[in-house]
Amino acid sequence: MDPATFDTLREKNCLLADGTVDTAAVVTILVSALEANHVAHSIGDVSAAAVTAGQLAADIFASNNPELAKLAARLMSTGLRGKVQTALSNGYMLCGTRSKIAVELPGGELRSFSVASRFLSDDPDTIKTHLLDPTAKKAVSAATTASKLGETVKGRRPEMADRVDEWTGQLQFTFQTALTAGSAP
Repeated sequence: MDPATFDTLREKNCLLADGTVDTAAVVTILVSALEANHVAHSIGDVSAAAVTAGQLAADIFASNNPELAKLAARLMSTGLRGKVQTALSNGYMLCGTRSKIAVELPGGELRSFSVASRFLSDDPDTIKTHLLDPTAKKAVSAATTASKLGETVKGRRPEMADRVDEWTGQLQFTFQTALTAGSAP
């Protein structure tokens, strides 16, 4: 950790006694900032609420420090085990989207880039669109890739067809079991 990052974290009481990052303290600050300024109560609020990890870190720490931006990004995973996601307890869900940002290049040329951004939401439609649907898309993509891999193996190694079919059946069972286990009370 560079000295500037260390000093900034110390000023915000985000270091443990041994000088390592107090992740819980950083998460608390991130959650507070998101709750205060980055909540989408409807699909129409998403673009105004969305913020990149770097933007949020810059706002919180008053610094455009890349280490702080990376720390914030790591903690703001929208997944089930994301630190900010697990810290939320008020009905909000941490959701993600892609935001366009304009960057002026040397010479004055403007370029638009798509960047990952985060926001909180308590709206069912927004949560479905920006959290559940992308997760389902990843799962479908993984299942499709696995199926295509199985077909490739069968095409190149026909003697393995029975084993691949058995593997595919086990994979289907595993997906079905995982989906049912996730909805159990």
